[in-house]
Amino acid sequence: MISHFGVNVKESIYGDKLSRETYVRPTDKSSFITGQRLSIEKQISHSINALINFDVNMLFFKELKTNYFNKTIDKFLADNQTFKQVFDLNVCKNHSGYYLMILDEYKQAYLGTASDIYERIIAHWTKQKEFDRLIFGGVENSRLSIDSFRPLDTTRIYVMKTKRTYSSEDNYINSILEKYLLNRTSGGILHLGLTEAISKRKIRDLKYPKTFKNIIISYEDQSQFKPIEAHEVYIHLHEDKTFSDVFSINGKYADYKVSKVSNEEYKVTEIARKYMDSKDLYKIRVKANRASYMREYQKSNRKTNE
Repeated sequence: MISHFGVNVKESIYGDKLSRETYVRPTDKSSFITGQRLSIEKQISHSINALINFDVNMLFFKELKTNYFNKTIDKFLADNQTFKQVFDLNVCKNHSGYYLMILDEYKQAYLGTASDIYERIIAHWTKQKEFDRLIFGGVENSRLSIDSFRPLDTTRIYVMKTKRTYSSEDNYINSILEKYLLNRTSGGILHLGLTEAISKRKIRDLKYPKTFKNIIISYEDQSQFKPIEAHEVYIHLHEDKTFSDVFSINGKYADYKVSKVSNEEYKVTEIARKYMDSKDLYKIRVKANRASYMREYQKSNRKTNE
């Protein structure tokens, strides 16, 4: 468990803060059409595109100025003085209204509304955005979802309690400069669901490299497929040089053997991984926490028996 804003949040395989290594978790399950499955080829290509989009968003955040971001938030709060900062999320339990989540490290904010503000913010922290919805728009203009960020990324929370939810959400969203907002669509009730969300989609102009080639990555052993490794190989294949039929890549995340199927397709074999998978890290943390708990329990028990 981690404690954040007075709330104990269960540790997740995705970590406590947004991480490139755990950002993409491939699955063959479609969130758009019930029962539809995504092929391994689609999973690989979508993972690569999602990480490209992640990287260009990070570059976008890096270029934003902290002082201008803070001035924007200060102006919003001055214009909407009914929003109050909260330090303990428990005061929002069973309360409806509007909330403003601030992610200072990224100079981003998210504005939402809910019938239970406490439950909605916890959901943002613990939910993971569906794999096939990581990109909402194009790889060159999609914003990252608030549901991709983790609990400790939220550094400030402002709340306005009211029973009149949704009616003013869009006005509040539009009063904050778009470059500082993670909201992916307009506010208010979307009666047509996903169709309306898409039609009112909010995108941003990202510095997307226009030189990416149409390269297909496949695997000798599909169980070796890892998004950050596939992306690493994909980027390496854009180097301005000629590749032989079989060659090796000494990467950051792993060493690979790559076989050239054609000028557009390359088959990858992982030789040696250089990082620990998020599942392994999660298991180590949980095991360490359990060991620490048992030590404290045993210590306390000995004192009681003395």
